[in-house]
Amino acid sequence: MAHSKVIMEKKTKKIHKKKTLKVIFMGSSEFSVVIFQGLLKKGYEPVLVVCPPDKPTGRKNIITPPPLKASARRHGILVSQPFRVKEIKEEIARIRPDLIIVAAYGYYIPKEIFEIPKHGTLNVHPSLLPKFRGPSPIQTAIMEGELNAGATIIKIDQEIDHGPIIAKRAVAMPKKVYSKDLEQKLAELGADLLVEILPKWVNKKIKETPQDDTAASFTNIIKKEDGKIDWKNSTAQRIERKVRALHPWPSSYTYWQKPGKEKQMIKIIEAEPIMSAQGKIAGKVRSQKEDKIVVQCKDSSLVVKKLQLEGRIPMTDKEFVLGYEGFIGTVLK
Repeated sequence: MAHSKVIMEKKTKKIHKKKTLKVIFMGSSEFSVVIFQGLLKKGYEPVLVVCPPDKPTGRKNIITPPPLKASARRHGILVSQPFRVKEIKEEIARIRPDLIIVAAYGYYIPKEIFEIPKHGTLNVHPSLLPKFRGPSPIQTAIMEGELNAGATIIKIDQEIDHGPIIAKRAVAMPKKVYSKDLEQKLAELGADLLVEILPKWVNKKIKETPQDDTAASFTNIIKKEDGKIDWKNSTAQRIERKVRALHPWPSSYTYWQKPGKEKQMIKIIEAEPIMSAQGKIAGKVRSQKEDKIVVQCKDSSLVVKKLQLEGRIPMTDKEFVLGYEGFIGTVLK
């Protein structure tokens, strides 16, 4: 067994030597972890991983590292966490990377950094650029009811998600998909596309294609207040897409107030739009057979299938109606 192990180690080293590309990888989220792992599987082991500093998360503000940091550490790869990329310019220059690969890094990368590698700096973006540039392409695509989604690899320039396209791949938008599931699907798509084009890119066998700026659209940073449901001005279909796009954070939420009590936040976790509209009071809750919760929207209704009162566990519609007397007939704000 010991002899077998030595042979395997030698083979592993020999395979690793086939890949001579010196890569620095920049990322942060679970999306970037999938891209990172895709590189490792093909033998492209980064010499350095760059991610944002650890930050407080959750109600207790526990200092938490970005997911990419933990993944890199498990593989014994050096990690750097500057507040600004400029802080490690000299370190990157000393490494003399052949390529920098970026995926959901979240920080601006200046020209003095992205021009260091001889093969440039590539970004894996989870949209069909030039559509949905910016920080929330996945959530925005779901909220807008897009029929297709995809991943695009661009060469970074001085504008956000603006550089020339190296490769692009589209897929049909999965029905009723939530943002985390779509993120995983597009990360896998992007990882496959990246390792497929890397040999062609470094051997100058891919021609860059400028983006059509006239077709560009932009996304914004998702904030907590973006999850607030506007029953009066939103259709049920729009709200249902919002529920899927913003789960688990910041979630789509509304407020319920019992007479004489303080208002309480309710998160809507699963819902279904229906065309029937009964009554003119937006946000009014009514029931249907089998204790279904139906809420009046702008010009249609929303069947709420799963919801969560702040500080409590998620419940089905029936569980909620049975557990909270007086909910039916109230108006959500």
